[in-house]
Parts: sequence; structure tokens; C-alpha cells
Amino acid sequence: MKLSSKYMITVIVGAAILMGVLPALGYDVKVTPTPTGNKSTLTATSVPPADATVEATSEATELPYENPYADIPFSRTDDGAVVLGNPDAPITIVEFADFACPFCQRYEPTIQEFIQKYVATGRAKYEFRIFPTAGGQTTALIGSMASCMEDQRAGVFWPLHDKLYARAEADEYDGEMMKAVADEFDLNYVDVLTCLGQHGRPLQAETDTQLGTLLGVTGTPAIRVRYKGHNDEQAQYLIVDGQIHAKGGPPLNVLAKAVEDAEAGHIPDAEATPDVPIIPGLPV
Repeated sequence: MKLSSKYMITVIVGAAILMGVLPALGYDVKVTPTPTGNKSTLTATSVPPADATVEATSEATELPYENPYADIPFSRTDDGAVVLGNPDAPITIVEFADFACPFCQRYEPTIQEFIQKYVATGRAKYEFRIFPTAGGQTTALIGSMASCMEDQRAGVFWPLHDKLYARAEADEYDGEMMKAVADEFDLNYVDVLTCLGQHGRPLQAETDTQLGTLLGVTGTPAIRVRYKGHNDEQAQYLIVDGQIHAKGGPPLNVLAKAVEDAEAGHIPDAEATPDVPIIPGLPV
């Protein structure tokens, strides 16, 4: 009898909790329902009490890692994807990526420059979606674990995102590394495993993969876009100057022009997408 991926994950999580380790395991990504109307919602942050205990509390909860994204608002979509940036920004750049994908690694400096110039300044949002390609089943597992880590500490995904790219580039990319990563980020590894094995909960990689497939994503990196107050904020193809950027990573000047167009209210009609020419970005 062939066991389902979800059943296998549950069995392995239980064993890992007892043993204190997680084996390097992969699983087939399957299609699961993705909620419609994926609008971002702000993640609630706690406000410390206005009294003399604030300084002591701050010292006691100081995190053991640097977070270069600490001053940028963050949120999550209704279906669990992580979002960075001003909730009132007129445009969201949606990237489908795989940490182990060499083209995603090459494109990451462009994304980082975009974040610094447009997301940190409040002009755009950036949404990250897991889409296993080069990393295959390992990325499906690691990406879903990273989402569970964000459940545990809101905002941790973003410095974790950088760490996972660095690990992949250093050829230190497998399921077993996540225990060391959890320790490095002061996270409870057993809670991460429990999150993975929750009954009835779709893995984030499954949800993201289904959405990407519906949006015509076939490789990574791939960029899609949402416009605030337009088309019910559903993701659609990126069209700039009458050209569709459907495959690969568009250069920074294309992303910049998309932001400027959104700010000016020049939003392409999603229904026109099939009729415009396709301009590839970095190879996929």
C-alpha cells in the first residue's frame, strides 16, 4: 500500500520528536486548495508596557542574530505567504523561488536592491513564494519548515531567508541542517516539527506551488504582481511597456518601472496578458 505524503510526514515528525532529529526527507508536492483573494494582512506586534521594566525586558529578549529587515513592516497573506513592506503600497512584487536554484541565487542581489530602494522606502511590497525546482523535495520540506518558523516568531523568516540562500550556495542544504538553523535563530525545533505534522494543514510549499502553477509558473525565478485595489488584488503577470515578463527574473529597471506605473495609476489589464509578447529574464 502506498502511503500519502501527508501521512508519511506525520509518521516522520513523530519519530523525529522522540529522537530529537529530523532525517533528510523529501516528499512529492501535491496540489491543495489555495484560498482566493490573497490579500495581505499586517502581523500583529506586541507593545511593551510603559514602565521601568521595559529596559530589563528588552535585554532579556535580545535576539542572537542580526535582522537587516527589522525596520520594514511585514505581514502574511491569507494563505500563509510572507510579505515585506508597507501595507498601503500600490504594488506587490511576487517572487516564486527555490533557495537551491542557481538562477534564483544569481537573481537575489537584484531582489535585495529592489527591497532597499522600493520596499524599505514604502513604495512597494515583496511577497515570497516557495516553488521547488532545483532543490526538489528538499526545498519543499525546508521551505515549509521556514514558514513554520515564521509561525513561531513573526518576522524571523526574512533573515532566515538570507541564511537559507547562503547555506544552499555553500552546499550545506538538506533537511538535517534545519535543526542547526533553528538553534542559530533561537527557535524551538520540536515546535517546528509539530507544525509540519499538524493534521489537515497544507504545507506552505504545496500552497505556493499550486498558486504558481495556476499563474503559469514553470521555473524559477518567476515574477508575478499584485496591484492594490485592482482585480481584487489577485496576482497576475507583470506587464511593463506592453511586454510581459513571465519567465525568469526581470532586471531592476523593469521592476522600478512597474512601481512607477503603479504609483501613477497606470495598471495593465490582466485580461490582456495572453496577447502581449513574452520577454524572458534570467534563464529558468
